Amino acid sequence: MPADTATSVACAVLILALAGGQAPAATLHVDPNDPAAFTTIQEAIDAAYDFDIIEVHPGVYREHIDYHGAMVTVTGIDANDPAVVESTIIDGGDTGSVVMFHNAEGSHSILRGLTIRKGQNGIQCSGAGVSPLIAKCRVVSNTSAGIVCSLASPTITETIVEDNNSVGISGSLGEIGVCRICTNGSNKNGDAGLANCGGLVLGCVISANKGDGVYDHAGTVKNCLISANLKSGFYFTVTCGCNITNCTIVGNKNGAVVFFPQKAYVSFGITNSIIVLNEGFGFYIRDPGVQRFWTLHVDWSNVWGNISGECGGNLNPTVIAIQFGPDTVRQDPLFAKRGYWDASGVWHEGEYHLKSTLGRWDPRSATWVTDPADSPCLDRGDPASAFLDEPSPNGGKINMGAYGGTAEASKSPGGASCLEYPAMDFNHDCKVDQTDLDIFVQHWLECGLDPNDACWPGGTPKPPVLPNVPL
Repeated sequence: MPADTATSVACAVLILALAGGQAPAATLHVDPNDPAAFTTIQEAIDAAYDFDIIEVHPGVYREHIDYHGAMVTVTGIDANDPAVVESTIIDGGDTGSVVMFHNAEGSHSILRGLTIRKGQNGIQCSGAGVSPLIAKCRVVSNTSAGIVCSLASPTITETIVEDNNSVGISGSLGEIGVCRICTNGSNKNGDAGLANCGGLVLGCVISANKGDGVYDHAGTVKNCLISANLKSGFYFTVTCGCNITNCTIVGNKNGAVVFFPQKAYVSFGITNSIIVLNEGFGFYIRDPGVQRFWTLHVDWSNVWGNISGECGGNLNPTVIAIQFGPDTVRQDPLFAKRGYWDASGVWHEGEYHLKSTLGRWDPRSATWVTDPADSPCLDRGDPASAFLDEPSPNGGKINMGAYGGTAEASKSPGGASCLEYPAMDFNHDCKVDQTDLDIFVQHWLECGLDPNDACWPGGTPKPPVLPNVPL
């Protein structure tokens, strides 16, 4: 073989080898109705290589699955379609944990777009370093917990955790975001929507649980609605270091925030929150019979209309102190619609965007509407809190409540939040973001002159001709 031919062959072999090493991950299908696909999810996990995608077609899969440390994605065929998620089911037959993560699974071990039901626990995550991603799932109707964790830090996002017979989510140290955690529990202590967790809880609805809404949380709870739980909105017994910010705490049966301080509290505060219309006290201290020295700071918040009063229990200031900042509001927050308990003990959920004469987001119509009055909670949050995600005009200061600091914050009459609009701020909301990029792309290469041919006197430019480069 000539030297140049041998070199060419060697190069070709090397290129093919490199291309083979960069082949995309495989997609494995699970579908009992397709003879070419796997019939169970576990078979597909066991056959998969790391970074493979296991696509599960709608149906009821009566099995328990274990990732065994695999870095794979198990997903329904359309995680964005609630009907598809609801019809793609792993059923545990009322035994065991339906889905197991316990072999150092990380963020590349993904469960997405499936319904997990009828196990003892829906999902179990065990062990330090276990941190899978659980996204856009439904975890429902399990005989014990929905998601139970021990030392693990899963990221749980856009997931519905409902109708589980014990706690909704227990022991997680990871972030929980934009989840619905509702109607869980059996009225036992600790049977809360969320119990003994320790990460950031962001943008969640924690409602109508048969125990407490949140029990002994050791992290930040932010932009959450905590409503209509049959015990308390929050219940604390241990040193937790919890911070509650921009939450709406409303309609909880035993009050908004209850403390039974078996240990001393540290670093506990509530800011930018609306604590109103709870059936018990706004804040209640259960005296453990032993002196515990701690202070709860309530700042930049609205505390109003709680049935039993603002505070109750052991209020000896030498033992336990609740300090309300001078900025505390005590007025009707003017929600779009109040929630309420009827005479039969049935809760009718409200709608908690704040009334505004300049614009309130209406989820029913998915549009901005105006009201004849402004909520006293507009622009009444901590001046140091970030407000730039609020739509303009926003007064240059964050709103109180669950929507404060978000794109659904009610507008306020304070004018635009910047003195001069930044370059490329096409929608004049005082920031340059994805919306401005979308506007820019939509109008890319538009002329803007009348007549249009004034832009290109020689005619509209033709697409460039690419050089003919031999392969």
